[in-house]
Amino acid sequence: MGEALWFGEVGHYFFISEYSVLKIVAFVLVIQIAFYYFDLYVLVNLREKKRIALLLLESLGISFFSLAIVSYSIPSLAIGRGILGLSLMVIFVLAFFCRLIFVQIYRTTIKERILIVGAGQLSQGIVRDIYENGRDSFEIIGFVEE
Repeated sequence: MGEALWFGEVGHYFFISEYSVLKIVAFVLVIQIAFYYFDLYVLVNLREKKRIALLLLESLGISFFSLAIVSYSIPSLAIGRGILGLSLMVIFVLAFFCRLIFVQIYRTTIKERILIVGAGQLSQGIVRDIYENGRDSFEIIGFVEE
């Protein structure tokens, strides 16, 4: 995508090299590892838009520097700086909006229904803990007394 924005067409730079598949694999692998280490796959971190944006910026910044190191270490895997920068910006925008859409769908449709056995203080504490700690994926359907 970054190549299409930079050159106006796809295939001009990125796919000419015989190492194009390795470039793609290295690019995707570095970004996925950064997303994983910055907890972008943990649902609790996806509750606030600011937190999503901050984590995405941090992970893509680390990805940029990691890909720069890979490019200087293995020149055949180098991606042009303009293409790399534009690609990371496009990934930021797409990942941000995809995560917002996923969180909205997840909150409204995918919920684990829980029936709590007991109606005492401990049961009330469990419910309070679920709602205070951002466990939006649970739906309390009721309590059963002994």
